[in-house]
Amino acid sequence: MRIMKDHDATPWSEQSLVGFCEVVGRDPFALVSRRSRLGSGLSGLSEARLGVASEVPTPWLCLQEDLRLQGIDLRSMCEAGSVEQSLTQAELLTALRKGETDVVQLFEPYVSEALRDPQFAVMYDPARRGPTTYTVFITTCAQMSVRQKEFAALTRAMARTQEWLHSHPDAIAERCAAYFPDIPAETLRAAVHRYISAGIWSSKPAVQQAGLCRLRDSLVNGRFVKSADLARVIAPTLIV
Repeated sequence: MRIMKDHDATPWSEQSLVGFCEVVGRDPFALVSRRSRLGSGLSGLSEARLGVASEVPTPWLCLQEDLRLQGIDLRSMCEAGSVEQSLTQAELLTALRKGETDVVQLFEPYVSEALRDPQFAVMYDPARRGPTTYTVFITTCAQMSVRQKEFAALTRAMARTQEWLHSHPDAIAERCAAYFPDIPAETLRAAVHRYISAGIWSSKPAVQQAGLCRLRDSLVNGRFVKSADLARVIAPTLIV
């Protein structure tokens, strides 16, 4: 998203941004609601109070594309004031628990925190839509030219790390525990297992073309950028 925005806002130059080494290849922002809403799917959002993540624009832009593809009248939802776009995810979870909103957009560990209460469930899991390139390493075209060996070494290291990530979920939860002192250990373990089973963390560093296309379509159709030349977004494949 940052790379496409950079290309859209400034003329192409050696200082333009370029990405390499995919780390997150699917959308981690799930929709959580009360179980009573599970049967309605995305179509049920047209009659719901929806709270979307405010910290970054990408999840809401990607969800908007999902709604457009389902033929849901997004403009009417926004004009009716049923879309809350100013709350943090922690605040969204609190609002859901208080009944002040119907559906909220969260990533981990907030999703697993919500699911500790049996009245809540995942209404929509965008990871199932397929690849959506969320996170890559970023540098400039100039730096990619002069430091390709170093970036190739970083990519090889990430490939080994990805292999370890997908085979040691409980160890990941243990190592993350200090960053989430208020989250129970079992909730952190559940969060890590959810990410691994959903394929949120990429298993290989190669950037998926399908994921780039899905992100581009979301950003362009959401009018976040006017266009995006994918040939310039990602650097040529590094030797790994």
